[in-house]
Amino acid sequence: MNFDFSQLNWLAIAVVCIGTFFLGGFWYTVFGPMWIKFSNYTPEQLEAMKKAHTPAVFFGGMIVSYFIFAVFYSIVIRNMPASTWQSAALAGIAIWLAISVPINLTSWIASNKRFGFHFIDMAYQFVFIVAGAIVLAVWR
Repeated sequence: MNFDFSQLNWLAIAVVCIGTFFLGGFWYTVFGPMWIKFSNYTPEQLEAMKKAHTPAVFFGGMIVSYFIFAVFYSIVIRNMPASTWQSAALAGIAIWLAISVPINLTSWIASNKRFGFHFIDMAYQFVFIVAGAIVLAVWR
């Protein structure tokens, strides 16, 4: 696997990073009430979670996480034979099936949260993993 960072498309990485961040804002605005319902969190727990991190830490941590994801996802996609949007989408689906689905299913099995909680997260991950693959493969 080639880890040559000078060959990466940093603008495409930024688009995937920022796009994933804003998709998350949209996703959890739309599906947030259901996500909370399926979470089994009490109102007190939700309030404590909100107070645990300042907005700078909460949102900044997400941006940093999505940036790390986009950089290393770019390396993975760059080293795959995915150059069309169709082959990139298939690569993204395979990666989602190999990584996101098992992690979320084992998390569901080991938690008290309802499956819908994990399904909402998996669906979000499906969209940003497949879309990210397409952007990073086509916009080299």
